[in-house]
Amino acid sequence: MRVLVTGGCGYIGSILCKLLLKKNINFAVIDNLSNSSKKFLPLNTKFYLGGIENIKILKKIYYEFNPTHIIHLAASIDVNESEINKKKYFINNVIYSKKFLNFFISKGLKNIIFASTAAVYKYDKKIIRETSKMLPENYYGKTKLFIENYLLAMKKKNKLNIKILRFFNVIGCDKSIKIGNTSKKSKHLFNNICYSILYSKQFKIYGMDYDTPDGTCIRDFIDVLDLSKIIYFFINNNNINKNIFNIGINKGYSVLEIINKFQKILKIKINYKLGIKRKGDVPQLVCDNSRLKKYYKNRFINIRTSIINHYKFYKKFNKKK
Repeated sequence: MRVLVTGGCGYIGSILCKLLLKKNINFAVIDNLSNSSKKFLPLNTKFYLGGIENIKILKKIYYEFNPTHIIHLAASIDVNESEINKKKYFINNVIYSKKFLNFFISKGLKNIIFASTAAVYKYDKKIIRETSKMLPENYYGKTKLFIENYLLAMKKKNKLNIKILRFFNVIGCDKSIKIGNTSKKSKHLFNNICYSILYSKQFKIYGMDYDTPDGTCIRDFIDVLDLSKIIYFFINNNNINKNIFNIGINKGYSVLEIINKFQKILKIKINYKLGIKRKGDVPQLVCDNSRLKKYYKNRFINIRTSIINHYKFYKKFNKKK
């Protein structure tokens, strides 16, 4: 088994690579470092600097590494930016992904894990199943759904083993508190709360009049360590006939509930104010993960632990000089 991880220097990728090393999996990383750093990769990782659209680099990877599995994490992921700069998202997430996937499929590669998103679904007050209606509310979700459909079509033609993992909101860091979400462009709720705490800044809630019990958006949060273990699980289980899986914990928390948990767990006070709604945000995204739990039996990390570790990492990485 030889695993190629795209975007392997990012938040999820770097923690996944650490797990692959621990499990003695032969892996390589391709990343253009546009929003990441090599410093979190395990030492001596086979690394290729460049974009997934660069055929010259892809040929080099094929001849030097010849992957048997692809974990495709690389993408532009900012929901709000996707509404403003649709061209960028179409090029990065659709055109480049197709070019990359076509290259390796043409070389006979069969095993692909694609990082998709809960944003492919139509908004629903109920919990979302893999069979729920797909109608993305934002352009980011549309680009991911395009590649989902493309892969499923390619599966039939090329007898591929495809796993499409629809990530809900990813939180936390690695156990050593050394690798976590460092993106300065991120609109990540946990990062924004941590920033407000660390620098005594007022936290802005983007909308408090949504159709939810307390008026703030509700999301399903999964720890990045659980997510990495799930990806590893699918690498090692090729006999599962389902193609699409929700990756969440089957429980939703509102923005206000998360703020209150941070306050209670960290014993601090968060000063917050109301901001205007952001384009592309939906009131609620909570998953039914029963399909995943049918195969994956591990328990998920408690959100208390995720909050503590997320803040510890953020504080450590952003400590004042």
